[in-house]
Amino acid sequence: MKYILTEDQLEKLLKASLKRHSKDPESNITSGMFNFDGFIVKYSVSIRGDGYVYANYTYQGQRFKVHIMSEENFIQLDKKEQENSVEFRIKKDIEKKSK
Repeated sequence: MKYILTEDQLEKLLKASLKRHSKDPESNITSGMFNFDGFIVKYSVSIRGDGYVYANYTYQGQRFKVHIMSEENFIQLDKKEQENSVEFRIKKDIEKKSK
């Protein structure tokens, strides 16, 4: 018996499989905070409909948004790696905006 899948169906199956087989599917972080140059940076993580992860963060009273990575890559990371990735991208974005 053969099955014929459309490209959209295959993509949905691959995403579902990634979520099902990720290291810790419930570990996705949603928010956090860290200290950067004496300022507290608060952030929240969101996954947009286009399949990419973004962080909204507050630094020195101003709000910013930064792209983190694709959802597929993000969900494969454990919680600590996710936190490190988000903090790294935010720090790079702050440094870039500070120049």
